[in-house]
Amino acid sequence: MPRLKALEMAQTQHVDLVQMSYDAEKQVCTARLVDYGKFMYLKKKTEQEKKKHQQKREQKELKFGYTIGENDLDLKTKKAEEFLKD
Repeated sequence: MPRLKALEMAQTQHVDLVQMSYDAEKQVCTARLVDYGKFMYLKKKTEQEKKKHQQKREQKELKFGYTIGENDLDLKTKKAEEFLKD
């Protein structure tokens, strides 16, 4: 459908013409007739729901210097063993 016709349809229905995707090779655009404010609200809401259900990765690290003392080295190895057991 030509762009001008789609814009005319959007204007008569009192909604916005929103571009969803564009393929440069085929020169094809996918668009929807929606209320833009409501569309963005729902999009933001779904993204927040996705974030809520994601698992957060926890990364732990231990740094060893070349001048570390024996007692400090023992403590750090114990901590490393605890991390690995978890």
